[in-house]
Amino acid sequence: MRAIKEVSVVAAVAIAAMSCRAFAESVTVFDSRSAFTSVAGALLTDDYEDPGYAEFQDDASMNAVKGLTRYQTTFFQDFDEVIDFSGRHVYAGGFTAGSFQLDFTAASLGGSGVHAVGFDYINNLPMPYVAFVRFADGSSQNFTLHAAAFTLPPLPDFFGLTASVEITGTHIGLADGGATADNVFAMDDLSVSAPVPEPGASTLLGVGLAAFALVRPGRAGLVRERDEGIAVGVERRAEKAAVLYRWEPVRSERAQADLRLRPAAASPRRPRPTSAPAAGSGIGALEPNVTLSAKTN
Repeated sequence: MRAIKEVSVVAAVAIAAMSCRAFAESVTVFDSRSAFTSVAGALLTDDYEDPGYAEFQDDASMNAVKGLTRYQTTFFQDFDEVIDFSGRHVYAGGFTAGSFQLDFTAASLGGSGVHAVGFDYINNLPMPYVAFVRFADGSSQNFTLHAAAFTLPPLPDFFGLTASVEITGTHIGLADGGATADNVFAMDDLSVSAPVPEPGASTLLGVGLAAFALVRPGRAGLVRERDEGIAVGVERRAEKAAVLYRWEPVRSERAQADLRLRPAAASPRRPRPTSAPAAGSGIGALEPNVTLSAKTN
């Protein structure tokens, strides 16, 4: 029993190690925007300068402006703040201090998540906030954000990550998505990967026609060769049949004699004689249907 327990512990450790390695291979974390943008591909960025934002608004009003994410404050409920910070607007979460959640499954982003998320931020001391990131496969991970002093824009720090599996959401607050208001937090220039457009019907039709144009000449050639081969085969079989089954009239001696005795088809029929033919007239002078008499001396 002890051996079985030891094996179970070893197996559990191995599985955990494999899971950590798989996670490390699928997610890359960045603390530099330039490095992030160099690998993240096409990005959509919200700088919070849209006049549709207000200093104080609820989640629904916040979400209606850009649609890059769905905002939800988790400590000060339904209370979002976009403030003018020395001439530049930043998102200050729930009343500048409260935790909040960003959901990336909006229809405008494809509906299943994004493969890259990044933002500039300030994270005041004493207790750094945590980015609790959720993925489309059901997994999640905590990333402790750097502690950064509260300074004027541009915001001094950056957090970004790319993943092979879709990122469905990020909570800024305590580990594992815990709500809090113990810190001052603000972010700017939220960037998410742009959705890959689905191929339209016209695009698919064009690809199909192009493929057909490439395949058609070869297929036409094969059909032509097949038809020519069939024609040649039929012609050869016909020639062979003519040789094997050529008809030649073969006549017996009696048939040939009958042919010699038979008058031409165009000759008029003469009257039947009433007396026997003269002696020595020869058999060749006989007409068909003539009765021969006994030969006399």
